[in-house]
Amino acid sequence: MATIGFKLDLAMVLVDTTTGRVVTEKGAAFLRNGEAEPPIDKGGGNYIYINKGRENFTLGVKLKGYEDYSGLVDYDKINANLPLFTVFLIPSTQGIPKGDPLVSLSGKLSGLTEIEAVRTSRPGYCINEFKPKKGTMSYFSMNGSRSMDGVNYGIVHVEQGDYEPIEVVSNQPDYTVKLKEPILEEFVTNAPICRIIYGSVDEEGNFLLRLRDSADEIPVILRYCVDDQWYFLQGEFHCLSDSLMQEVIKSQGKEDA
Repeated sequence: MATIGFKLDLAMVLVDTTTGRVVTEKGAAFLRNGEAEPPIDKGGGNYIYINKGRENFTLGVKLKGYEDYSGLVDYDKINANLPLFTVFLIPSTQGIPKGDPLVSLSGKLSGLTEIEAVRTSRPGYCINEFKPKKGTMSYFSMNGSRSMDGVNYGIVHVEQGDYEPIEVVSNQPDYTVKLKEPILEEFVTNAPICRIIYGSVDEEGNFLLRLRDSADEIPVILRYCVDDQWYFLQGEFHCLSDSLMQEVIKSQGKEDA
């Protein structure tokens, strides 16, 4: 008698990139290479594909209250044992958004493929120590939390005006986390650790990055990739623009020349 096997091919979690919280609203529509492909809804913003194969594909997500999402699911970059993919959704300005007001940075930059930022005025944690052999990082909590609630953070280098992205695999006792990859760049004790906020970029280089904040001034560090090269731009969020991003690229090109 033949048995029917079930293979988990992809687990997905929907996250509001402006808050880092899981999106639990119902009604999300999923597309696989442009065709409707409903996953199994496991509840709590979690969805899975079973017996769909593990070939790379373009994932699309549509959900009321958020901008349409499109991203590449690349299995070479996903854990084979637990193929988890985080869908970072950007809240829409249509209707009445929940929480703080939404502020946006948008424009167009040729060759742009990725854009993200950290808010340096709101560090949730500060780094204490990194142990390379164990791959663990200890930290000080700035918000009263006894664990790091998110996954993707940046260790901020204040003087350089940039940051090193890190990915948290698991929380451990005594304000310690296990990291996916080792910390490669030098850091100072008590350096801020800020959650990364992700933007979206289409094939033509049109981009959108959105934050939730009611402050008149929002200091941030922007990180963006153009033609496979990463750049940083530090400044007040309302004053940033695609023209300033281009100026950083030009100035760095002169320095490299």
